[in-house]
Amino acid sequence: MVKLWKLSKCLLVSGLLFSSCFYGNCSKENPKILKMPDIQLPVTISGHLSTNETVSDNIIDADIEWKLTSDEPLKKNYKVALHFMDQDGEVLFVDDHLPSVPSSQWKKDEVIKYSRPIYIPFAVDQKTASVVIGLYDEKNPQEKIGLNGLQNVYKPARYVLGTLKILPCDDFTLDTERMDFKKGWYNLERDVRNRLQWRWTKEEAVCSIRNPKKQAVLYIRGWVPEFESPATVSIVLNGQSLEQFTAKDEFIKKYEINKELLGTSEWIDLVLKTDKLYSPSEHGQTSDPRNLGIMVKRIFFR
Repeated sequence: MVKLWKLSKCLLVSGLLFSSCFYGNCSKENPKILKMPDIQLPVTISGHLSTNETVSDNIIDADIEWKLTSDEPLKKNYKVALHFMDQDGEVLFVDDHLPSVPSSQWKKDEVIKYSRPIYIPFAVDQKTASVVIGLYDEKNPQEKIGLNGLQNVYKPARYVLGTLKILPCDDFTLDTERMDFKKGWYNLERDVRNRLQWRWTKEEAVCSIRNPKKQAVLYIRGWVPEFESPATVSIVLNGQSLEQFTAKDEFIKKYEINKELLGTSEWIDLVLKTDKLYSPSEHGQTSDPRNLGIMVKRIFFR
């Protein structure tokens, strides 16, 4: 059963240093906590996230709000750290992202509000996750906006907004049993430290997916390199075009799929296409000679 979960109020935090640690466990990292220059009052940002309690292996929608209450603008485009932690302080999953409006463009008292679909990985046991949020410089992750005014501080520049109960998954079928990466895909790659995995496509990639034969949700999280002009990406399911769009960075797509579109076959094809390829070796970044299209971080189809 899905129950409503949301914060009771908007949390106000301000741009100062702090000394306390959540769970009684201080982080060993020594980040550069950023103090905003030339302002008499601290930079105050409010962060609010509301979502649903949900079974695991599912998609939830998160509504996120930011509000800058100082005349002094933020100097950089900071990334949002949105982490879900268990009671032992271990990371369950993350959804770091750029806000809908770059933080350098935030204006005093303007509310920046956006919604994001978030994939909840499957859990064998019931877990209570702390929802932890912060802002940091993606190019220099140790530089973070130092915030204050919250009682629940997890670690330097990370703040607990609330908790989310994750229930055991009813269906333990692994994605590898639901999907067959047929052609146009490179091997699976992993970042063990940050618990991330992804698979690059070529210009066109075909993935066969087990047909649920019912109303379903298709969720795709991907990333394309930054080209001089945005790449054109198209998504086709069972021969039907779902969308064609331009992308220049990360993208998240969520589609409600009617049963009629799926047909009666046991397996159906999902096709991803891009009109631009990137070769790291040609740009002198690494010796990797591959021609890379889309970095696919997650495909969810239930």
